[in-house]
Amino acid sequence: MPKLQNPPQGGEKYLCLTLFLTMMMAVVSAVAIIYSIVIIYVPAKTVLESNLQGPKKCTTLSMARDIDDPTPGGCENWTSCHEWCLSKSNKECSHVWATARELGTEINFDGCDLTEEHFVNHKCNILEDLEELNCKLFSTEKDENGKFGDGDAERCVAFDNIEVQCVTGVCKNISEVYKCDFKDRLTDIQQDWEETEGKGFCHCQQCTNEDVPYPGECPHLTSKCIRDMKNWKWHEDGYENKTEAEICSAQPCATCKSICNLRGQCFDMSARRDPTVIGTDEFGNPVVGYFTCTEGYCVEIYDLKCERRCDSREFDMRGKNSVIFSGEKIIIADCSAQSTATDSRLNSKIPGQNTLFVSCSNVTVDHEARSILTYDCVNGTWFPDDFNGGVTNYSYMHLEYSHLREDPQYRASEISYEQDITIFNATKLKINIEGCVNTLAEECTDFYDTYGRDGRNYTARAIYECWYDPAEPDFVVINFDPDKTLMLLIFFAAIPGGILTFSCTYMCGCSRFVFVGEDGHMRLHCCGKAVTGIGNVPVFDPPRRKKFRNLAS
Repeated sequence: MPKLQNPPQGGEKYLCLTLFLTMMMAVVSAVAIIYSIVIIYVPAKTVLESNLQGPKKCTTLSMARDIDDPTPGGCENWTSCHEWCLSKSNKECSHVWATARELGTEINFDGCDLTEEHFVNHKCNILEDLEELNCKLFSTEKDENGKFGDGDAERCVAFDNIEVQCVTGVCKNISEVYKCDFKDRLTDIQQDWEETEGKGFCHCQQCTNEDVPYPGECPHLTSKCIRDMKNWKWHEDGYENKTEAEICSAQPCATCKSICNLRGQCFDMSARRDPTVIGTDEFGNPVVGYFTCTEGYCVEIYDLKCERRCDSREFDMRGKNSVIFSGEKIIIADCSAQSTATDSRLNSKIPGQNTLFVSCSNVTVDHEARSILTYDCVNGTWFPDDFNGGVTNYSYMHLEYSHLREDPQYRASEISYEQDITIFNATKLKINIEGCVNTLAEECTDFYDTYGRDGRNYTARAIYECWYDPAEPDFVVINFDPDKTLMLLIFFAAIPGGILTFSCTYMCGCSRFVFVGEDGHMRLHCCGKAVTGIGNVPVFDPPRRKKFRNLAS
């Protein structure tokens, strides 16, 4: 049998492979273009045609997460940020509202005494900064991963004269941040049933044995016995007769702490079980709970009215004439000169009130030049020298600042007043014009964490750059970069478009020059003949078998 010359495996194999790859690239690029219409092209067109201006400054007013009210005033069919625009629906609804304003004043503080004794540059803690204490384990016990040292039960047992926030046995000492007035559940139990002259719920204040368990409801006979003991005080044993004394002495008498503990409102941090269930509901689900603790015994509190502390610090205002608030940071210094770009020196017009209080977005301290450079400052206010007798705390400073800055006679006229430079008093805040992102990198989680700080719990409001449309006061955005948007548009149009064009051109050429013969092999023909090395295969025609053998000898 003759062998075939120029076997088809070489060139034909590469021809099949390139056809497969080009078809695959054509499909992938076509799908990419279809998805890009919604993800890239339409949003880019919206951005490039928009009239947004900026950057300006925005301050968060309020944030509401996961709104499920479809009625007017509820969701209103918009959200500040949604992950993955293709799945955008009315189910996701979180609103952030903000106020927009012009940039504030730039102020220079020169000739400042920046020594440690006369200069304060302190960042106040917030709840998120507080150390979390794992009250469920001692430091000598292993955690669920078999590691030592993750427990803080020793410190939890020593909780004394503080308020804590707990979730599933993990607590924070909120007394470092807030000073609160409140009501507590144990006092409610002790003061319940006022008709019994303050003897407490189920007369618990008359009970002394802590080991008696509370049966879940007040036994009628227990109440009757205690009432009778009060009414028959003239009798030697406190009861009307011996029979009643014998019956009543056998009745359970639970203390107020026992009742509180059974209700899940009081916890002994030295016990084995209580630290594991503090901060949970009746079904064991995590809930945020607040408790006041004395000598390791914690009682649930409610109706909290708190004032902000700054790590329980007091500030020395003697000889200081400059106070700068920047987010959670407070800067106090004595500077010889204060100036702006238009005013060489800032001076108070009120005798004895030469201390400048101001709120700024950015602060830079230059120790070598003994100066403080501040940007975007508003609400400059003149305060008395040696404010509050020379010693004050954070909450009182903020309280007085919020009052005096509203009085025109105390304002520093050279510094922008926030209401005078406001563009929108209240408007929707969105991450971008569409209100959604497509990176799937949890951008919205970061968005709400960063821009959702609305001043609740006496914390500083978030201040940030934003862009707005003068003709559209309905919303402002934080992400607006037309140059970057144009670059992405070109990138996502040129690359998949170029690949699709090349692939389609190649496949159209193959349909013109590639032929499949009767033997099933591909042949590349050009100018009427097969191209050498690719499909140049002769038709296999084996010799026919003879029917009779040659018998000639």
